Formats: sequence, C-alpha cells, structure tokens
Amino acid sequence: MVWRRKKFSHSYTEAHAIQERIQKLQKEDQERWEAERQQKLSYQQTLLMKKHAMELKAFQKKIQSRIDSMKKQRALELEQLLQKYQNIKKDLDTQHSLELKKVQKRPGTSTSSSIFSSKISPSKSSIQKKVTPTSKLPFCLAAKRDEQK
Repeated sequence: MVWRRKKFSHSYTEAHAIQERIQKLQKEDQERWEAERQQKLSYQQTLLMKKHAMELKAFQKKIQSRIDSMKKQRALELEQLLQKYQNIKKDLDTQHSLELKKVQKRPGTSTSSSIFSSKISPSKSSIQKKVTPTSKLPFCLAAKRDEQK
C-alpha cells in the first residue's frame, strides 16, 4: 500500500506540474491572441479613420464646387440684369431724344424747354412709392404697356 501511495503521490505531483504548464501555455496563448487582436483592431481603426477622412475631404470638395458654381451663376445673372438695364436705359434715352426732336420741330415751341432739356431721373419719392400690382413692372415696361393702351 505504501508503494501505491508513492505511485499515486508521484502521479499527483506530475499531474500538478503538467497542469501548471498547461495553464502557463494557455495564459501565453491568450496573451498572444489578445495582442494580435488588439493590433488587428488598431489597424482596422486606422483604415476606417483614413476612409472617413477621404470621404470628408471629397464631401468638402463637392460642397466647394457647388458654392463656386452658384457664385458663377449669380455673377452671370447679375451681368445679364446689368446688360438688360443698360439696354432699357439706352432705349429710353433714344425715345427721349426722339420725342425732344419732335417737340422742337413743332412750330411755336421753345427749344430751351426745361421739361425736355435734361435726361429723366426718378426722384426719391417716386422710387419709394407703395408697390401696387401696376407698379410692380419696371418703369420702362410700364411705359410701354401704357403706350399700347
């Protein structure tokens, strides 16, 4: 029986050493796996951050290009309005000078008439008048409409 106890006690010590070795290997393996996992997550996080940065840059570029195109469109519209204004002003000046010549050619009229001697310039009070459906039209279009009536 003593022999059996020695045999079993020797087996227990070996089993305990083997168990400690297994636990040590498992712990090392777990630590290695954790380190690899952490490295992999860090790499994926870096890739994701780069992807987001690229998307943000592309989005900002898209916004800037739209802002630039809107500015160009506004500048073009402004240029067209200015050209339209200049054309209408030129037409009015021409009409004014033609009417002045007609009035001057009539017998019995004075050539130094103060009504026709200067160009038409709207007064401040006429610019600030209330907006009614008939006054919504620009001056030159309203005048043409009145001529047609």
